[in-house]
Amino acid sequence: MNKIVVVLLAVVLVSCKKDNKTIQQNLTLKSGNAKQFHQKITSNNGIWVNKIKDTVSPFGEFIMDFENKADTLFGTIYGVHKKGDTIRFWDIREYFDHVEGKYYTEQNGPTGHSLHQTFFDSPLVRKAEFIMSYIDSTEQKIRDEHLFMNDSILISKSEIFDEREKIWIKQPDAIWKKN
Repeated sequence: MNKIVVVLLAVVLVSCKKDNKTIQQNLTLKSGNAKQFHQKITSNNGIWVNKIKDTVSPFGEFIMDFENKADTLFGTIYGVHKKGDTIRFWDIREYFDHVEGKYYTEQNGPTGHSLHQTFFDSPLVRKAEFIMSYIDSTEQKIRDEHLFMNDSILISKSEIFDEREKIWIKQPDAIWKKN
């Protein structure tokens, strides 16, 4: 009986060691994916422009400006009003939490904020699902994906959850071009 328990414990310990090694390998891979994504989004001057074709929108374009400092991605998203005013919408900070072994994105602006986990399944794709909390105490569930088509085009895909209908509603894709 004791031999069986010892053998089972040995099997469990070996299995746990293998699982821990696999978890470490996955963290290293995803960390490498995030670093490559960050390098790609900050390359050259780190500025991306989305020209608005919607005639109803008061904005003519949106601008994302990114830089990488000490393995943390910092960014600002601006809206350029058709009349010429530039409005700062969001400040972004994306970082790796070494204690939790996860990437997080912090998004703050005059209208709200969120702090959420971010996933990098490849060096070309960044995904997140999160709750945006607005200053008027409302919240909105959002799915977000950024996908590099090449070195000069980035596509943002978003969905917003309709609480009443209990469905995800696709938003228009944003096409960002390297400035």
